[in-house]
Amino acid sequence: MQRKHFEPAFLRTALVLAVLPFLGWWMYPLFDLDEGFYAAIVGEMQRRGDWLTPFYNGSAWFEKPILLYWAAGPLNSIWQSEFMLRAPSVAATLGTAWILYRWIGSTHGQAAGVITGLAYATSLVPVLMGRLMTPDALFTMCMVGAFASFVESMQMRPKRRVISGGWLGLAVLAKGPVALILFGMVVVVSYWRESTLRHRFKGGWLLFTITCLSVIAIWYVPCYLANRDEFVQKFLIEQNLQRFLGGDSAHRTAWYLTPIYYPLIMLLGMFPWSYYALRSYRIVGLDATTRFAVRWCVLVLVFFSISQSKLPHYILPALPPVAVLAARYLQMVKEAASEPHRVLRPAVAASVLILLITQSGLMFWADVSGQSEARSKALSLKRDAGSDPIVAYQLTRQPAQNLPTAPRPWWKPKVNETSLPSIVYYLDRNIVISEDLQSVSSADRFWIFTRENRRWEADPLMQTATISDSIRPGDQYRVIKVERAASN
Repeated sequence: MQRKHFEPAFLRTALVLAVLPFLGWWMYPLFDLDEGFYAAIVGEMQRRGDWLTPFYNGSAWFEKPILLYWAAGPLNSIWQSEFMLRAPSVAATLGTAWILYRWIGSTHGQAAGVITGLAYATSLVPVLMGRLMTPDALFTMCMVGAFASFVESMQMRPKRRVISGGWLGLAVLAKGPVALILFGMVVVVSYWRESTLRHRFKGGWLLFTITCLSVIAIWYVPCYLANRDEFVQKFLIEQNLQRFLGGDSAHRTAWYLTPIYYPLIMLLGMFPWSYYALRSYRIVGLDATTRFAVRWCVLVLVFFSISQSKLPHYILPALPPVAVLAARYLQMVKEAASEPHRVLRPAVAASVLILLITQSGLMFWADVSGQSEARSKALSLKRDAGSDPIVAYQLTRQPAQNLPTAPRPWWKPKVNETSLPSIVYYLDRNIVISEDLQSVSSADRFWIFTRENRRWEADPLMQTATISDSIRPGDQYRVIKVERAASN
């Protein structure tokens, strides 16, 4: 008979290995675009005292729902920092691992639960998204909570179906109506394929639906009432329907990559645990939980593969079942509880390696991409500018001015020129974002934040101004103080 428990010493080691890959998440600046936008929105909502409508630099911003802002906002109000902004993602990733541990452990024994949680918390893609301020870690935690509670509701725990509805509602608050589609697909296909378990699907759906809709309505209803047509057009249509159908051209991939794009990310992003998950084909037919995990993984994978808009981290909700399959294989075939080294060796290697890759990789990218410099100069500008107008001048790609002033070293990657929304967070105020300087033509003194290769001197407004520019060799950005003689 297989043992289902690890020794206490192994459990303590597993906890350390699960937390280790996240150390240092606060040591690099916000990355643009996504983190920059989300952080700036949190900062502006805090300044406005309005936690209903997301705003970025004075305009309503409906790219994502509210849950990330609600999670990060109270923390950021205590201490404005990357530590607080990213803390919800770290907590959500470790929370996902905990839910997996409790769910699989209660069904298949402690050993299976520990391996499942450990596998998820020591994989590249979950850790990477847990280190960044995006909605994905929160969304995945809510989806795992919804699926786990639903499966438990069919195991003589009917009240869990109401909890599943609550989790699903939170998932909609995290990333939108796509949560309902993913959950519905998995449940419907499971009902179709599990003929012997269909009687367990019955009951509790009314309370499930009421709970789910009640949670969703917490934000969707008042936000719609406050913004009406803009909310429907910008959020529901443009950011959900049109993005799925390919309306977001920046996130498209070549058609021939569709069959391998997400499977390859899944394989590498969950390695070495994906190797064990692939070998679980030997046990798939043995229990309903394992079959459910396969459907969950495959259906979510297919859904995002069909979508015309693709980014690597979109596949995150399909990765928890990979951890489940790996754990079941190691428990049943390799008898991991009796031979814990079969889990400990890959877990130690994965935990340490993922820490080194993510921490050093993100810090390296912060340096070469200019994000560290942008943060430093924005914080200095916040101190020096006071209440003077600040212009983010020609930060996005300028076709006529996009050549660097010096050859780029072979090791230094080419970085897309974006609007740098992160500086709005660091400046902690709204600024002027413009391709010319006419918007501040009436100001006697203002500041320019721009890229080092922009030709701002040619602007007519600068011809009679006193200019202070402290750019140094090697800088990617420059801060310029402009003072003009007061008009009579």
